[in-house]
Amino acid sequence: MQKAHTMPKKLITIFAAVVVIICGAAVYISSSRSNDMSSNTTMLKDAVETNRVEISNFSYSPSVIRVKVGTKVTWTNKDTVQHSVVGDKLADLSGPLLSTDKTYSFTFDKVGTYGYHCAPHPHMKGTVFVTK
Repeated sequence: MQKAHTMPKKLITIFAAVVVIICGAAVYISSSRSNDMSSNTTMLKDAVETNRVEISNFSYSPSVIRVKVGTKVTWTNKDTVQHSVVGDKLADLSGPLLSTDKTYSFTFDKVGTYGYHCAPHPHMKGTVFVTK
């Protein structure tokens, strides 16, 4: 008889632990999304309205820009080393390695937020906000 009582207690304990883990994960994901949205709102507010980005000193300048749908953005490499512009999620945004004074252009045809980076130097990051 004692085994019959022990088993349900173990199952209840395991079930309670699983519920706690799932609830904790849900709270973490929810707060993470909220922070991302808040971060995007702040970045959009601070974004520079331009269609030209200069690559110099191992960074994109400005690193956060805002453009209207249909705008062609041009990146120009002013560094003495090669850099690129590669979309974090947008596969079409994938420029070649740019030598000094070379450019790469891309036309944004959909509203959205587009992160990008330099393939050889992944710490170099930028964002393009495309609005109506």
